[in-house]
Amino acid sequence: MSDKRRKILARSALALVCVTLLVPAAGFVPAWAQEKVTTTWRYSWEPPTAGSPPAFYVAEIRRDGTEVLTIERIGSPTLNIAAEYGHDYEIRVAAVDAFGRQGGFSGWSERTTCELVTPRL
Repeated sequence: MSDKRRKILARSALALVCVTLLVPAAGFVPAWAQEKVTTTWRYSWEPPTAGSPPAFYVAEIRRDGTEVLTIERIGSPTLNIAAEYGHDYEIRVAAVDAFGRQGGFSGWSERTTCELVTPRL
């Protein structure tokens, strides 16, 4: 390769590096600087006091009044969910014993909306 061609390639590479390094400084927002659209909610309940002890729990989650998701084999009487802002949620649970016998579901929890609170100054 000729010296002239090497110099042109070196300048092109240097120009590409400079442009690449200047892009963030030019006002572009990095991909990780996104608006937060979910929050984590923790639901908890008391284990049943009658019958066989629960081996695990099953939960049903409704969003905006329609059934969205069933979660099986929850090992403790707590559940964390990712709640989206602007939607409301309800949950109900049932205990399952070591023999796979499922009890009845609890009533639905209070319907609660996940709202983004504006900070006050």
